[in-house]
Amino acid sequence: MIQRLERKGFVIRRRYHGARLTAAGLTAGIDAVRTHRLLEAWLYHELEMPWERLHGEAELLEPVVSERFIQRIGERLEAITHCPYGRPIQIPDLDGVPDIVPPSSWSLSSGSTARIVEVEDSDSALLRYLEAHDLRPSVQLTVADRDAYDGFITVQTGWATHVLSRRVASAIAVSTSLD
Repeated sequence: MIQRLERKGFVIRRRYHGARLTAAGLTAGIDAVRTHRLLEAWLYHELEMPWERLHGEAELLEPVVSERFIQRIGERLEAITHCPYGRPIQIPDLDGVPDIVPPSSWSLSSGSTARIVEVEDSDSALLRYLEAHDLRPSVQLTVADRDAYDGFITVQTGWATHVLSRRVASAIAVSTSLD
């Protein structure tokens, strides 16, 4: 795979030093991620596809959709800024921008309030669970209790209370800025 990417001019490889993306590789990567997130948003908002199937369906569509098709989806969904899992559709130029990984709800202390900003999208069973409990981006939650010994936290969202395992809580990225 690295050799193919090198032949296309997307990576520069140095023996024993690994590989790094070229400017063209970075652009192609950003375009691929944007395409994937637009497809997820289109499947969700326009076709009302279940949340847990979006990621897999978008992966199936990526190789066969045209650039024009993606452009039309972008125009159609102009007001939508994030994919259904909370990740931004428009990705800024990443040169020199440090990776900022939002903390998970597992990292919050008891009494903390935060807003869900992203959820993992690779596990359909997890997505069904999160959807059934209305734990999705933009939902505000408060940690009512922590049982780190057994690996559970109790969170409140509106009037609902949820006991989350460490695995589930770690899959929910949050922001403590409630703006």
